Amino acid sequence: MDNRFLHSEAVEKLLQVKQHILVEPNRLCMMDWVRKGRGLHDYKNGLSAYSGKVALNPPCGTAACIGGWVCILNGSAENAGPAKAIECLGLSSLRHFDDFDDLFFTSHWGDDLKAQFETGDLRQRASAAAEQIDRFIERHKIAA
Repeated sequence: MDNRFLHSEAVEKLLQVKQHILVEPNRLCMMDWVRKGRGLHDYKNGLSAYSGKVALNPPCGTAACIGGWVCILNGSAENAGPAKAIECLGLSSLRHFDDFDDLFFTSHWGDDLKAQFETGDLRQRASAAAEQIDRFIERHKIAA
């Protein structure tokens, strides 16, 4: 199966997610598709579940992973998950969930970005996620 499946509209949507994550890094939570309410990062005594560092909750009370932000920014927050994110990218008839593992799950990221995400502060985590989005796009975009 061809590994190049991201059309220009899907690329644009992923770049919007990337920008959103970089502008508001405290709204990135790769542990859940969408999280709302108090305690988004306050899992244990005010510490982040990623690295034990103190993390601030976003003022709006909503955080999400990369796929969750694909859903939210496309008006589908209530049904966020792999199938909905792929649908929001306009790729549901073309792709299987596994094709997106290296975008949606940090366990499938490269060792460098995984380490940066696991040990970094909020901005470093957002930067790692943004770089992973770029790598995913580069690996899977349809050549123009």
